[in-house]
Amino acid sequence: MEAAEYRGWVRAPDHVRPVDGVDYDQVVTERLERSPQAVVRKVLGERRPSGWVLAHAYWSSFAPADVLAARDALKHHHEQQMADASS
Repeated sequence: MEAAEYRGWVRAPDHVRPVDGVDYDQVVTERLERSPQAVVRKVLGERRPSGWVLAHAYWSSFAPADVLAARDALKHHHEQQMADASS
């Protein structure tokens, strides 16, 4: 038996780096709003490391793949799958 998904925290440039020869100018990015819990975080510190999630995903319609995504993006994907399954 194998897990359906593996997750690990990665931070650039400690754990990941851009691929040589790949143009990232077309990658859509947006600045995230400040978290409403910023004051709590300032007092208590981070609950988990900031960064990206490296997930070995089996939920793809294609072959299994390793996916590097912001943790909110993966959360949104799972929520969307649950919504699709219930409709």
